[in-house]
Amino acid sequence: MADDELTPSTDEPKDDQPDRDWQAEATKWKALARKHEKAASAFSFAAPRLAEIEASGKSEQERLAEGRQAAARSRGVDLFLSARVDVFIRREGDLDAQVAEGTRRARRYREAGADNIYPIALSDRGTIRAMVTASGIVNVTLRRGGPLSIERARAAGHAAQRTPRACSATR
Repeated sequence: MADDELTPSTDEPKDDQPDRDWQAEATKWKALARKHEKAASAFSFAAPRLAEIEASGKSEQERLAEGRQAAARSRGVDLFLSARVDVFIRREGDLDAQVAEGTRRARRYREAGADNIYPIALSDRGTIRAMVTASGIVNVTLRRGGPLSIERARAAGHAAQRTPRACSATR
């Protein structure tokens, strides 16, 4: 069969046309489907190679993170990994040094597969903004009467989600 014989008609029947042979149309569609199935089969070898090429561009940390998530999902577990950054609670150096070290760690933890960053004791809006920029998502602690309220977190320009004791800030 030539290709044009396999091309089913998509034209709407007109009033002056005799009824179309729908059985013949169905036969054409089936033949076309078989043709495409054969073509897809011929290139089935490409899928594993494409996955291999895609994986080769990923870092070891990205591959490990994907493996960790896949292993958790296979057991029905929705795993969420939060990486704690202690530089703010330990007050290591001045604020600029803390921000530099905190954002460095945040990037590394996210590259290693952490789902979010928890810079414990962080309450400065500008620093929260820097941490969010570095890592994409940051958890901060809100305490009644504490230095950071959910309103201040939102005023920092980030989405805030209320949880029992934490607020997640995202870009």
